[in-house]
Amino acid sequence: MCSSRFIFSCIVVLSFITPQFANAIQCGDTISVDTTLTVNIGPCSGDGLLLQGSEVTLNLNGHSIVGSGTGSGLSFQGVRQATVQGPGTISNFATGILMGGGTGLTVIHNLSLIGNQQGVFLVHPFGEVRFFNNIVSGKNLQGVGISLAQGATTHIYQNTISGCSVAVEVGTEVAEAVIDENLVTLNQIGIWGRYPERSCFTIRGNRVTLNQGDGIRTGLNYSPSPSRNGVSSEATPVCSSGVGADIEDNTVALNGGNGIVVEAEFQTQQFVQDNFVSYNKENGIAVFGQPIVDPNWEIQTLGNSVGHNATDLFWDGVGTNTCWAQNVFVTSSPQVLPACQ
Repeated sequence: MCSSRFIFSCIVVLSFITPQFANAIQCGDTISVDTTLTVNIGPCSGDGLLLQGSEVTLNLNGHSIVGSGTGSGLSFQGVRQATVQGPGTISNFATGILMGGGTGLTVIHNLSLIGNQQGVFLVHPFGEVRFFNNIVSGKNLQGVGISLAQGATTHIYQNTISGCSVAVEVGTEVAEAVIDENLVTLNQIGIWGRYPERSCFTIRGNRVTLNQGDGIRTGLNYSPSPSRNGVSSEATPVCSSGVGADIEDNTVALNGGNGIVVEAEFQTQQFVQDNFVSYNKENGIAVFGQPIVDPNWEIQTLGNSVGHNATDLFWDGVGTNTCWAQNVFVTSSPQVLPACQ
């Protein structure tokens, strides 16, 4: 307790450790100290808020950051450690959250990202990102809900993602991404790992349902390109799990395309295991093989329960490094699939 003798010193100390409150914060301002919003921000004609500094926590405290269809609602610039917490809403920006290079450990949770053209775009080469318990709702099936590119370790878990062209997209040079226990529904495409030969990712424990196209997809195309010569122009990633893409323990049902479709591009190792895949309009699990004969790279489809799809298991017959074991299914094309040794 402060005595009268030291009251001035106490005021100085308390003002130093008390978080900033947002009475004077406006669109386009930079946040460099711990901040709790007390008012709504916007509508902003451009960007919302910029996080910059050493260690910063932004608490939306039930308030909103609203845009006018352009700019970024919340962007990061070289923050060594950052936390963004809700409840709170970021809405109607070109990008809800934009994270560039140079940012360290980041935790983002309990937010609602509503009606942005792109929900979250992470280009994050140095630190670890944890994005959990958020709602990402797109606009008219346009734009990506969560896009990862050139990132370090990223955990996307226990979010609800809907209304997007692609709910979660893993791009190139992602060191390690875990997409875990999300509800992915009412999008055009659910989860898309575009480059399994250039990124490391695990898609695990998600409920992927009622999307208009494919539930889970890896690779770019559904058939080998005539221009491929079996040699990748990019360095193959070294994944801590030893697997380029691991798709496991997901429930994938009632999608308008394939439940899970996997394409091998160049050198890639992918596991599709222990998934429940049912009532999808096209194939339950479809594998488009790789023309490369290399024992270090293969696609294994193991222990899945697949039923009530147009065709439960499909393989295009390309390559020798594709195998199937211990799957429960009714229909397949071809009727005999190559077994795992």
